Amino acid sequence: MAKSAIRSILLLGPPGSGKGTLGKSLSDLMGIPHLSTGDLVRRASPSSPLGRACSHLSDSGSLISDKLIFSTFEDYLKGLLLTFQMDEQSWILLDGIPRTAEQVDLVSNVLNLSVVLRLHVSDTVLLKRITERASSQGRVDDLDMDVVHRRITIYNEHVGQILSKLDSSRVFTIEADKHRLLVLAEALSFLVPFLDA
Repeated sequence: MAKSAIRSILLLGPPGSGKGTLGKSLSDLMGIPHLSTGDLVRRASPSSPLGRACSHLSDSGSLISDKLIFSTFEDYLKGLLLTFQMDEQSWILLDGIPRTAEQVDLVSNVLNLSVVLRLHVSDTVLLKRITERASSQGRVDDLDMDVVHRRITIYNEHVGQILSKLDSSRVFTIEADKHRLLVLAEALSFLVPFLDA
């Protein structure tokens, strides 16, 4: 896929930081697509390449290969364009991609990483949220605490490399252990100047 003029809002944060909650709220308010790789992974057919990779990796909390997750991302993006759910001048919310420095390069080759909202949450709050989410939503990826700790560790290992590839003047950190409406209000305060540009 060739580079497009699509602008993106990257939601960056560890598991349980509220990326999905913020993404859904922003998507509804702004009327733009919310691409959650976590949702794509959970909906993947077990017989698909993504589904087969996920069933193996979900037991360990490891990341899906850059090539496979990018291919899935690219297919989803093409689908949005082909079905006129967005055009090349649109905005999109990215949640769960990029998760590695290599993915930053891959994603940057097809769209603009325009704004980054980095959600910071203490490990104590993360674990509490994930435990509650596991019981209320029955999310398999949240049931095993060893896997949860591994996913948080992987995020912490990669976040510095991801940030080093991004324009720091477009990265905004939100202390996201407060009420979701306060997180949303702060996110909007960072986004408005970019939306008017």
